Amino acid sequence: MMGDTYEGTVARAATPRPRNTGRTGRGGRLSRSHLFLWVCMVAAPLLIACTAAPQLDPATLGHLVGKVSQVGSASVEPSHTAPAPQPLANATVIVAPTGGNGRKTYSTRTASDGSYLLDLPPGQYEVYLVPPGVRPPPHGVPPDSTPETATITVGTTATVNFVLYAP
Repeated sequence: MMGDTYEGTVARAATPRPRNTGRTGRGGRLSRSHLFLWVCMVAAPLLIACTAAPQLDPATLGHLVGKVSQVGSASVEPSHTAPAPQPLANATVIVAPTGGNGRKTYSTRTASDGSYLLDLPPGQYEVYLVPPGVRPPPHGVPPDSTPETATITVGTTATVNFVLYAP
C-alpha cells in the first residue's frame, strides 16, 4: 500500500526515466533512422533538383514532325496491285545531332495514326526509325541503321516520313 513504511523506507511511485525517443543518440546527434529520413526528405530532393535537365524555352525551338507507315504484311497475299500504306503505331523515332559524339538524343513513339512530333533546338539531326516490337538502344542510335536527315531552325517545322516495307 502506498505510504506504508517498511523498515524505515517510504514506498513511492517510481520516478519515470527519460525515454529515448529515437531522435537523438549520444551527444545530441541524430539517430540513424532520423538521419535516413532527413536525407530522404531534404537532401535527396535538393540533389535531384540541382541535377535535373534544364528546361528548353519553347521560343528557341523548332519542330520535327512526320508519319510512319507500313506497306505489306505477312497476312496479306501477294497481288499485282501495290497495297496502300497503313499507319504504323508504337514505332520509336530517335533523333540525334549530326556527328553525335555522345550528345543528347531525343526519342518519341508514333501515335495510332503513325504520326510523331518532337520539339528540338536548332541544328542538323539524323532521324532513325525503330519498328514496333524491337527494343530501341538504351542510349544513342540503332546500330547498322541508315538515318534520314533534318535541319531544324527556330519556329519552323521540318518533316521526315518513313515507310517500312514488310516482308
